[in-house]
Amino acid sequence: MEEKKFLSQDSDRIQDIDLDIDGNPIVDWEEPETALAHAAGEPGGPDGETPKPPKPSAMEELLEWFQTIVTTCVVIFLAFIFCFRIVTVDGESMLPTVHPGDWLFSYSFLYTPKQGDIVAVSESISYERNLIKRIIATEGQTVDIDPERGVVLVDGVALDEPYTASPTFETGTLRFPMTVPEGHVFLMGDNRNFSTDSRVIGPVDERYIMGKTVLRLFPFDQIGLLAGG
Repeated sequence: MEEKKFLSQDSDRIQDIDLDIDGNPIVDWEEPETALAHAAGEPGGPDGETPKPPKPSAMEELLEWFQTIVTTCVVIFLAFIFCFRIVTVDGESMLPTVHPGDWLFSYSFLYTPKQGDIVAVSESISYERNLIKRIIATEGQTVDIDPERGVVLVDGVALDEPYTASPTFETGTLRFPMTVPEGHVFLMGDNRNFSTDSRVIGPVDERYIMGKTVLRLFPFDQIGLLAGG
């Protein structure tokens, strides 16, 4: 069978002419866009439209939602383990900076302990609960306490500590001055005379620090950055 295509001069439609075995024309009229698409080898339906993919079933949509929810939960879980966490204050050792029942935001990602930071410390330090304390000195620094003046000194310099509840009169069970060992920090509570800290338990290994605490999340009317942190 012989096939010819031409554009009629007196029509805006393209005419496909097929000749039968006797040479008689078999006419099939097509819209210009459809005929041109066919001539170019493009897919198209009777109206020149590209076939749409089948709509996913309800079960497939449900599985997609489930996978999305699981992935989101895993990401959040890993973030809480390795990047940040919410800690609750238990006790009055950090008054007046934080209070019992406060919720604090703490992060550990790429954190390096620094003097003056408020940190959350794991109960793995042989204490009965997690602690919230302030870093007074880091490795290699020398800590001393002058109980008569109520002053803490680091490397011979008295600290300016407007965030404490009272002067530091308690020296605990350690002998001062003392130098903080490598990989350790010296911690104290802001409520200096009512805090169990490095004056009793000694310098704390940095590996027990869960993160730097920077923000109060609850109570809602006290949301904000922590003083001196």
